[in-house]
Amino acid sequence: MGKSVQSLYKKIEAALKDGCLPPDFSLPESTDSGIQFADGARDGILLYHMNLPRLSDADRSAMEKGISQSSEHRWEEAEAALMPVLEKYRTLGVIDEMQSWIMNHAQDLNAENLFLFGMKQLQEADETEMVKLGLSILELFDTEEEEDLKRMVRTVGRSDEFTLFAVFIMKKWKNADREIFDLAKSVTGWGRIHALERLEAEDEEIRRWILMEGVRNDILPSYSALAAWRKSGAEEVLRLGPDASEFAAIKRIISALMDEGPMPGLSALENREEIIRRFLSHAGNYAMTAEDCDIIRELRSRFIENEEIRLQCDGLLEKPASEEASLKEAE
Repeated sequence: MGKSVQSLYKKIEAALKDGCLPPDFSLPESTDSGIQFADGARDGILLYHMNLPRLSDADRSAMEKGISQSSEHRWEEAEAALMPVLEKYRTLGVIDEMQSWIMNHAQDLNAENLFLFGMKQLQEADETEMVKLGLSILELFDTEEEEDLKRMVRTVGRSDEFTLFAVFIMKKWKNADREIFDLAKSVTGWGRIHALERLEAEDEEIRRWILMEGVRNDILPSYSALAAWRKSGAEEVLRLGPDASEFAAIKRIISALMDEGPMPGLSALENREEIIRRFLSHAGNYAMTAEDCDIIRELRSRFIENEEIRLQCDGLLEKPASEEASLKEAE
């Protein structure tokens, strides 16, 4: 454990205001590389852009030893064994093997001690990876009736660094989608990307929020564009005829879908040509901004072989730009 006089849980709890962390909040940097990462960034990069590492035999043995020690209530020894492994691979790179090992050896482990060890890391650890370890262990338990634990999970989940791991636990709660939805609304960085990806969008309120806010994050809209399109019912809204605010939201999602650098986007939609034709037909109802023209030009380039789309784009680009476009106002 580090020398911090306050656990990360307590830091987050103290900083919360109206259920959210302030925009300038960040956890203490735990890397010596000199590179400053936004909260959640290193896990996001690992998850979306890299292959998860495979543990060496020695590190796997150390991980298993640490879990066994935690089960035996030898918690300081367990932390000493586990921390180097987590620093090397990050919890995200260890979680699958660790959870599989625990489940395969459940008959040999003391479940109560393991649960209490997870709670200790969640509530007392001052290292980010140890908090994630605690959350990853607690994920294996039925926590539906554990109200104190649920409150702590909701609290640390407000930090983009821990949202993903909080969601893993929430997925097992009875009201999972509502819990994850509330969390998604409370974060704006990597946490929102992770939470939205795991929303089932089971009711109209959630679908509506995803439509209007799903690609609004502090990282890059394209990370959530495909999930936002599929989970918001945007295609149905477009088919039925969107109002100005809905069309502005659909335009944001389509713009994000065109950036396929970090994630599959427009190319992943099977009926993309039909979608774009319908989008362009509605675009004619609004005055064009310079930003809108850029989107239309990009669509024209993407679908140059489709004569109908090409002609639709040409017609829209011939419209004079207005100083205060109604579409811009709708945003």
